[in-house]
Amino acid sequence: MSCLPVIPWFDRVVIPAVSVMLILALESGNAGAQTFYMQPMPPEHVCLELRYLRSDYATDADQSAVSGVFDFSLGVRIDSKSAAQISIPITSVQFGDGERESAVGNIYIGVQRLIGGEGYRSSALSFGVFVPTAEKHDLTTYLTGLFANYCEMQKYMPSILTIYTNYSFRYERPSGGIFGFEIGPSLYMPTGDNDGGGELYIHYGFSGGVGVSGFRILTELTGLFMLSWDSDEFSDRFVNALTFGARWAGGPLQPGVFYKFYLKDYLNDTVDGVLGLEIAAALR
Repeated sequence: MSCLPVIPWFDRVVIPAVSVMLILALESGNAGAQTFYMQPMPPEHVCLELRYLRSDYATDADQSAVSGVFDFSLGVRIDSKSAAQISIPITSVQFGDGERESAVGNIYIGVQRLIGGEGYRSSALSFGVFVPTAEKHDLTTYLTGLFANYCEMQKYMPSILTIYTNYSFRYERPSGGIFGFEIGPSLYMPTGDNDGGGELYIHYGFSGGVGVSGFRILTELTGLFMLSWDSDEFSDRFVNALTFGARWAGGPLQPGVFYKFYLKDYLNDTVDGVLGLEIAAALR
Protein backbone atom coordinates (compact mmCIF):
# COMPACT_ATOMS: atom_id res chain seq x y z
CA MET A 1 0.00 0.00 0.00
CA SER A 2 1.10 3.54 -0.51
CA CYS A 3 3.03 5.50 2.04
CA LEU A 4 1.04 8.60 1.02
CA PRO A 5 -2.58 7.37 0.89
CA VAL A 6 -4.36 10.33 2.46
CA ILE A 7 -2.96 13.32 0.56
CA PRO A 8 -5.60 15.01 -1.64
CA TRP A 9 -3.16 15.98 -4.38
CA PHE A 10 -4.94 18.90 -5.99
CA ASP A 11 -5.76 20.52 -2.64
CA ARG A 12 -2.43 20.09 -0.85
CA VAL A 13 0.22 19.58 -3.52
CA VAL A 14 -0.66 20.55 -7.09
CA ILE A 15 -2.66 23.75 -6.45
CA PRO A 16 -0.12 25.13 -3.94
CA ALA A 17 2.73 24.32 -6.34
CA VAL A 18 1.05 26.17 -9.21
CA SER A 19 0.21 29.06 -6.87
CA VAL A 20 3.86 29.40 -5.89
CA MET A 21 4.82 29.48 -9.57
CA LEU A 22 2.31 32.26 -10.23
CA ILE A 23 3.63 34.35 -7.35
CA LEU A 24 7.27 33.83 -8.31
CA ALA A 25 6.53 34.64 -11.93
CA LEU A 26 5.68 38.22 -10.93
CA GLU A 27 9.40 38.78 -10.38
CA SER A 28 10.68 36.38 -12.97
CA GLY A 29 12.52 36.40 -16.24
CA ASN A 30 12.38 33.76 -18.93
CA ALA A 31 11.46 30.29 -17.70
CA GLY A 32 13.81 27.40 -18.31
CA ALA A 33 11.59 24.73 -19.89
CA GLN A 34 12.62 24.04 -23.49
CA THR A 35 11.52 20.46 -24.14
CA PHE A 36 8.90 17.97 -22.99
CA TYR A 37 10.95 14.86 -22.15
CA MET A 38 14.54 15.88 -22.88
CA GLN A 39 16.96 17.65 -20.54
CA PRO A 40 16.67 21.46 -20.50
CA MET A 41 19.65 23.78 -20.62
CA PRO A 42 20.77 25.23 -17.25
CA PRO A 43 18.45 28.06 -16.16
CA GLU A 44 19.59 31.68 -15.93
CA HIS A 45 18.75 31.81 -12.23
CA VAL A 46 16.11 29.55 -10.63
CA CYS A 47 13.53 27.54 -12.56
CA LEU A 48 10.53 25.67 -11.14
CA GLU A 49 8.61 23.20 -13.28
CA LEU A 50 5.57 21.00 -12.76
CA ARG A 51 4.76 18.27 -15.29
CA TYR A 52 1.70 16.01 -15.28
CA LEU A 53 1.45 12.80 -17.34
CA ARG A 54 -1.68 10.69 -17.77
CA SER A 55 -1.88 7.47 -19.79
CA ASP A 56 -4.81 6.75 -22.09
CA TYR A 57 -5.15 3.00 -21.61
CA ALA A 58 -6.23 0.79 -24.49
CA THR A 59 -8.73 -0.95 -22.18
CA ASP A 60 -11.11 0.62 -19.70
CA ALA A 61 -9.26 1.66 -16.55
CA ASP A 62 -11.18 2.36 -13.38
CA GLN A 63 -9.22 5.53 -12.57
CA SER A 64 -10.14 9.16 -11.94
CA ALA A 65 -9.20 12.01 -14.26
CA VAL A 66 -6.36 13.16 -11.98
CA SER A 67 -4.58 9.80 -11.80
CA GLY A 68 -1.10 9.97 -13.24
CA VAL A 69 2.45 11.14 -12.63
CA PHE A 70 3.41 14.53 -11.23
CA ASP A 71 7.04 15.63 -11.69
CA PHE A 72 8.27 18.55 -9.59
CA SER A 73 11.63 19.91 -10.81
CA LEU A 74 13.93 22.66 -9.54
CA GLY A 75 16.99 24.06 -11.28
CA VAL A 76 19.29 26.56 -9.53
CA ARG A 77 22.21 28.35 -11.19
CA ILE A 78 25.29 28.02 -8.95
CA ASP A 79 27.88 29.84 -11.08
CA SER A 80 28.26 31.31 -14.55
CA LYS A 81 28.11 27.90 -16.24
CA SER A 82 26.73 25.38 -13.75
CA ALA A 83 23.36 24.58 -12.20
CA ALA A 84 22.08 22.16 -9.57
CA GLN A 85 19.00 20.03 -10.28
CA ILE A 86 16.48 18.12 -8.22
CA SER A 87 13.41 16.27 -9.49
CA ILE A 88 10.73 14.51 -7.45
CA PRO A 89 8.27 12.19 -9.27
CA ILE A 90 5.01 11.45 -7.48
CA THR A 91 2.56 8.87 -8.83
CA SER A 92 -1.07 9.08 -7.72
CA VAL A 93 -3.86 6.68 -8.66
CA GLN A 94 -7.47 7.20 -7.60
CA PHE A 95 -9.97 4.49 -8.47
CA GLY A 96 -13.67 4.83 -9.18
CA ASP A 97 -14.61 3.60 -5.69
CA GLY A 98 -12.61 6.44 -4.10
CA GLU A 99 -9.59 4.36 -3.09
CA ARG A 100 -6.31 6.21 -3.61
CA GLU A 101 -2.73 4.97 -3.86
CA SER A 102 0.18 7.38 -4.07
CA ALA A 103 3.95 7.06 -3.86
CA VAL A 104 7.14 9.04 -4.33
CA GLY A 105 9.44 7.69 -7.02
CA ASN A 106 13.22 7.87 -7.18
CA ILE A 107 14.42 11.40 -6.47
CA TYR A 108 16.99 12.82 -8.87
CA ILE A 109 19.88 14.98 -7.66
CA GLY A 110 22.34 16.25 -10.23
CA VAL A 111 24.38 19.04 -11.78
CA GLN A 112 24.58 20.56 -15.25
CA ARG A 113 27.39 22.49 -16.86
CA LEU A 114 27.38 24.54 -20.03
CA ILE A 115 30.27 23.47 -22.24
CA GLY A 116 29.52 25.52 -25.32
CA GLY A 117 27.29 28.29 -26.51
CA GLU A 118 27.44 30.90 -29.20
CA GLY A 119 24.57 32.79 -30.75
CA TYR A 120 21.55 30.54 -30.88
CA ARG A 121 23.51 27.37 -30.01
CA SER A 122 24.14 25.87 -26.59
CA SER A 123 25.32 22.55 -25.20
CA ALA A 124 25.60 21.08 -21.72
CA LEU A 125 26.70 18.02 -19.78
CA SER A 126 24.57 16.56 -16.98
CA PHE A 127 25.53 14.15 -14.23
CA GLY A 128 23.38 12.90 -11.38
CA VAL A 129 21.98 10.09 -9.31
CA PHE A 130 18.43 8.74 -8.96
CA VAL A 131 18.28 7.91 -5.26
CA PRO A 132 16.35 4.66 -4.52
CA THR A 133 13.36 6.24 -2.76
CA ALA A 134 10.58 4.48 -4.74
CA GLU A 135 8.09 2.37 -2.77
CA LYS A 136 9.16 -1.27 -2.97
CA HIS A 137 5.82 -3.05 -2.71
CA ASP A 138 3.49 -0.67 -4.55
CA LEU A 139 2.90 -2.37 -7.91
CA THR A 140 0.00 -0.10 -8.92
CA THR A 141 1.92 3.15 -8.71
CA TYR A 142 5.02 1.56 -10.27
CA LEU A 143 3.09 0.40 -13.35
CA THR A 144 1.28 3.74 -13.60
CA GLY A 145 4.60 5.55 -13.73
CA LEU A 146 6.14 3.02 -16.10
CA PHE A 147 3.33 3.22 -18.68
CA ALA A 148 3.20 7.02 -18.48
CA ASN A 149 6.95 7.48 -18.92
CA TYR A 150 8.62 4.22 -19.99
CA CYS A 151 11.73 5.87 -21.42
CA GLU A 152 12.48 7.28 -17.96
CA MET A 153 11.72 4.07 -16.08
CA GLN A 154 14.53 4.76 -13.60
CA LYS A 155 12.21 7.24 -11.90
CA TYR A 156 9.79 4.53 -10.77
CA MET A 157 11.75 1.27 -10.40
CA PRO A 158 12.08 0.20 -6.73
CA SER A 159 15.39 -0.85 -5.17
CA ILE A 160 17.44 0.63 -8.02
CA LEU A 161 20.11 3.34 -7.86
CA THR A 162 20.76 4.96 -11.23
CA ILE A 163 23.88 6.87 -12.23
CA TYR A 164 22.79 9.21 -15.02
CA THR A 165 24.88 11.16 -17.55
CA ASN A 166 23.75 13.20 -20.53
CA TYR A 167 25.01 15.45 -23.31
CA SER A 168 22.53 17.99 -24.73
CA PHE A 169 22.70 20.30 -27.73
CA ARG A 170 20.16 23.02 -28.59
CA TYR A 171 19.71 25.41 -31.49
CA GLU A 172 16.81 27.82 -31.19
CA ARG A 173 15.82 31.12 -32.76
CA PRO A 174 13.05 33.14 -31.04
CA SER A 175 11.06 33.16 -34.27
CA GLY A 176 12.50 30.44 -36.42
CA GLY A 177 13.84 26.92 -36.41
CA ILE A 178 14.39 24.79 -33.30
CA PHE A 179 16.57 21.70 -33.18
CA GLY A 180 18.15 19.64 -30.45
CA PHE A 181 19.47 16.24 -29.51
CA GLU A 182 20.76 14.43 -26.45
CA ILE A 183 22.46 11.15 -25.62
CA GLY A 184 23.99 9.50 -22.60
CA PRO A 185 24.42 6.27 -20.63
CA SER A 186 22.56 5.30 -17.47
CA LEU A 187 23.79 2.58 -15.13
CA TYR A 188 21.10 0.81 -13.08
CA MET A 189 22.47 -0.81 -9.91
CA PRO A 190 20.38 -2.98 -7.56
CA THR A 191 20.07 -1.97 -3.91
CA GLY A 192 18.54 -3.41 -0.76
CA ASP A 193 16.97 -6.85 -1.23
CA ASN A 194 17.12 -6.58 -5.04
CA ASP A 195 19.40 -9.46 -6.05
CA GLY A 196 19.30 -8.69 -9.78
CA GLY A 197 22.30 -7.65 -11.81
CA GLY A 198 23.23 -4.17 -13.01
CA GLU A 199 21.96 -2.88 -16.35
CA LEU A 200 23.46 -0.35 -18.76
CA TYR A 201 21.04 1.69 -20.89
CA ILE A 202 21.65 4.41 -23.47
CA HIS A 203 19.00 7.12 -23.59
CA TYR A 204 18.69 9.49 -26.55
CA GLY A 205 16.40 12.11 -28.01
CA PHE A 206 15.88 14.39 -31.00
CA SER A 207 13.67 17.48 -31.12
CA GLY A 208 12.60 19.80 -33.89
CA GLY A 209 10.11 22.58 -34.32
CA VAL A 210 9.48 26.23 -34.94
CA GLY A 211 8.94 29.38 -32.88
CA VAL A 212 6.01 31.60 -33.91
CA SER A 213 4.98 34.77 -32.02
CA GLY A 214 5.96 33.48 -28.60
CA PHE A 215 4.79 29.91 -29.19
CA ARG A 216 6.99 26.87 -29.63
CA ILE A 217 5.60 24.00 -31.70
CA LEU A 218 7.72 20.91 -31.13
CA THR A 219 8.14 17.26 -32.06
CA GLU A 220 10.35 14.94 -30.03
CA LEU A 221 11.62 11.43 -30.61
CA THR A 222 12.96 9.91 -27.39
CA GLY A 223 14.14 6.41 -26.68
CA LEU A 224 16.10 3.80 -24.77
CA PHE A 225 18.65 1.30 -25.99
CA MET A 226 19.00 -1.58 -23.51
CA LEU A 227 22.68 -2.24 -24.08
CA SER A 228 23.05 -5.07 -21.55
CA TRP A 229 19.77 -6.85 -22.33
CA ASP A 230 19.86 -10.40 -23.68
CA SER A 231 17.39 -10.55 -26.57
CA ASP A 232 16.93 -12.67 -29.69
CA GLU A 233 16.31 -9.69 -31.94
CA PHE A 234 18.53 -6.61 -31.87
CA SER A 235 15.50 -4.36 -32.40
CA ASP A 236 13.98 -5.66 -29.15
CA ARG A 237 16.56 -3.63 -27.27
CA PHE A 238 15.03 -0.33 -28.46
CA VAL A 239 12.00 1.48 -27.08
CA ASN A 240 11.01 4.74 -28.80
CA ALA A 241 8.30 7.33 -28.31
CA LEU A 242 7.10 10.21 -30.49
CA THR A 243 5.72 13.37 -28.89
CA PHE A 244 3.87 16.32 -30.42
CA GLY A 245 3.14 19.50 -28.49
CA ALA A 246 3.18 23.26 -28.08
CA ARG A 247 4.32 25.68 -25.42
CA TRP A 248 3.87 29.37 -24.76
CA ALA A 249 7.38 30.85 -24.40
CA GLY A 250 6.62 34.56 -24.56
CA GLY A 251 6.44 35.34 -20.84
CA PRO A 252 7.58 34.44 -17.33
CA LEU A 253 5.10 31.59 -17.08
CA GLN A 254 5.41 28.96 -19.79
CA PRO A 255 2.55 26.44 -19.99
CA GLY A 256 2.63 23.57 -22.44
CA VAL A 257 0.52 20.68 -23.66
CA PHE A 258 1.78 17.58 -25.46
CA TYR A 259 0.83 14.04 -26.43
CA LYS A 260 3.07 11.00 -26.74
CA PHE A 261 2.77 7.79 -28.75
CA TYR A 262 4.90 4.73 -28.03
CA LEU A 263 6.50 3.07 -31.06
CA LYS A 264 6.58 -0.40 -29.49
CA ASP A 265 3.88 -3.05 -29.93
CA TYR A 266 3.77 -4.35 -26.36
CA LEU A 267 3.34 -0.81 -25.03
CA ASN A 268 0.76 0.12 -27.67
CA ASP A 269 -1.29 -2.92 -26.63
CA THR A 270 -1.68 -1.32 -23.19
CA VAL A 271 -1.44 2.44 -23.77
CA ASP A 272 -2.98 4.34 -26.69
CA GLY A 273 -0.99 7.44 -25.76
CA VAL A 274 0.07 9.70 -22.92
CA LEU A 275 -1.28 13.22 -22.33
CA GLY A 276 1.13 15.72 -20.83
CA LEU A 277 0.62 19.15 -19.24
CA GLU A 278 3.36 21.34 -17.84
CA ILE A 279 4.06 24.78 -16.49
CA ALA A 280 7.43 26.41 -15.77
CA ALA A 281 8.35 29.62 -13.99
CA ALA A 282 11.68 31.30 -13.27
CA LEU A 283 12.83 33.53 -10.42
CA ARG A 284 15.57 36.09 -10.82
